[in-house]
Formats: sequence, structure tokens, C-alpha cells
Amino acid sequence: MRPTVRPTFWCLPVFALFFVVLAGCPVNTPPPAGETNTLSPGFGSSFATGEVQGINADGTCPGFFPATATRTITLTQAIAGMRIRASSETVNTDVVVMVRFGNTTFCGNVGDDSEVFRGNWSAGVYEIFVGTEDQNDRADFDLLITEP
Repeated sequence: MRPTVRPTFWCLPVFALFFVVLAGCPVNTPPPAGETNTLSPGFGSSFATGEVQGINADGTCPGFFPATATRTITLTQAIAGMRIRASSETVNTDVVVMVRFGNTTFCGNVGDDSEVFRGNWSAGVYEIFVGTEDQNDRADFDLLITEP
């Protein structure tokens, strides 16, 4: 005589509970492009993605940039070191990052990866622009801001 196999449904409530708990977990999503991040020493890293079209030549940095900042960061205190890096895997399109702080502009190199790395960053508001090497080119990009 074969044993009778009866379906057990006790696992369904367990799986349902798992998904309810998972759905209620907070997720650290970055603000959309053009938004502001407020950072303090010890922030670790901040990440964003987006698409850019290089339109205007800045004259200070090589490349073409959108009219408004891709991201704005506010440093609540001075930071001893920070790296702002834009990268793109868009074929045949290189990116460049530009950072403005008051009347000062910092330029990244042009390429698949472009970064501005400095030792001391003063407290204040920094505008970050991700642009392209050639006018009207479009590129998907990743923007990573880190402390060393």
C-alpha cells in the first residue's frame, strides 16, 4: 500500500509573510537627476544614474553640458577628500564631469570614465554636471560620489 501524499499549504503563509516583510523594508534610492543630496563627513558613497545630452559648451571644461546641473550636493561640513566619478558604457560616446563651487570650476577628463578627485572640499553647495565630448550626443551614465 502506497502512502497518501497530501498537499501541505503551511508554507504559503510563510512565503506571503516573507514578501510582506520584504515589501516593507526601506530602500535607499538616490534622488532623481537634478535633485540635491546633503552630505556630511563619513557619508561613504552616493550613487545615481541617468541620461544626459551635451548641449552647451562651458568654455572652462572640455565637452558639452546640459543647461542645469545633473546633481547638486550640499556639504554640511568640510570633507578631507572626495571623488566624483561619471562613467558610461554608451558606445562611441565619451562623458565628462564638471563641478562648480561658487566661481570655481573643476574639470574631469573626457572618456568612458571621468572624475574630479580633490583633497579638501569646503562646506557649501556644489553643482555637478555630466556632459558629453561632442555636442548633442546622448549617453547613459552612472554617477558615483565617494570618500576615499
